[in-house]
Amino acid sequence: MHQRILAAFDGTHEAHLAVEEAAALARAFNGRVRVVWAIGSPAMPESREIYSVDKLREEAHRTASASLVELQRLFDADGTAAETGVLMLDSTDDDIGHALEHEAERWQADTIVVGSHGKHGLARLLLGSVAERTARLSHRTVIVVRAQHPDHAAG
Repeated sequence: MHQRILAAFDGTHEAHLAVEEAAALARAFNGRVRVVWAIGSPAMPESREIYSVDKLREEAHRTASASLVELQRLFDADGTAAETGVLMLDSTDDDIGHALEHEAERWQADTIVVGSHGKHGLARLLLGSVAERTARLSHRTVIVVRAQHPDHAAG
């Protein structure tokens, strides 16, 4: 249980919390963490400039790689057995939930940890939820980590 922990990362506060949870599990159960940043088709900027999808994906890859190098340094410093990687999704299948499940299968993870932005209502309907999709798709334990937002904190 919790020997091979796959954690999704995208640079957000919630993703940092998920990675911290994955690292804590790995240390508690003498396990190993694999942190992945999944990159799909980029959202197009709202300017009139011409953008190359390939260039936007390359930039996203550079950003992801730099962030993952920093995470790896933190893992190395605290003795957590970890590795990182970038998942470049095919433009025809940008479903991050499926990509995480495929990576978990490939890496033989027994647990997936994802952060949740806690979107509700129309935002959730339009944007979807990677955490929810991953939990529905996966055949393994999925831990969803939610940030405690000030407006939801117990007083």
